[in-house]
Amino acid sequence: MSNDFAMNLIYLRGEKNLTQQELGDAIGVSPSQVSRYEAGQAMPRKTVLRKLADALGVTIEQLTQPDMVNITMSERSASGADDTWKVTVPKQLVSKIQAEAEKYGVSVEVMFVAELERARSFWEKGVDPGIEQAIDSVQKYHRSIDV
Repeated sequence: MSNDFAMNLIYLRGEKNLTQQELGDAIGVSPSQVSRYEAGQAMPRKTVLRKLADALGVTIEQLTQPDMVNITMSERSASGADDTWKVTVPKQLVSKIQAEAEKYGVSVEVMFVAELERARSFWEKGVDPGIEQAIDSVQKYHRSIDV
């Protein structure tokens, strides 16, 4: 199964602000099946791929062969060790993060980590701290380890 497909599906569903239930209803599959697609545990049949592409407003090629970017970030942890993160994300997401970074006057790295922090907070606590608070948290952390 393609992890790029799974990541792209998650991204595109988020862009349309759809839940797994809503996307499943739109294409005629259960939300648990959408979850399996997004986890990389299953690939949709061609007929379902067509329905997914239509529901997400993309071509089948854009859905199945996304333009992905590999990002590598290194940072010094509080213990002084260098940590390296490697992630693969849809190219459209990188463009959005760059635009947001410019808007808030921060680096792409800070914006990327701030967005990850927002996602973590939402996942763990069900609360979105907002981008400004997430940026502030990331910058405070970076200042604390740079001392």
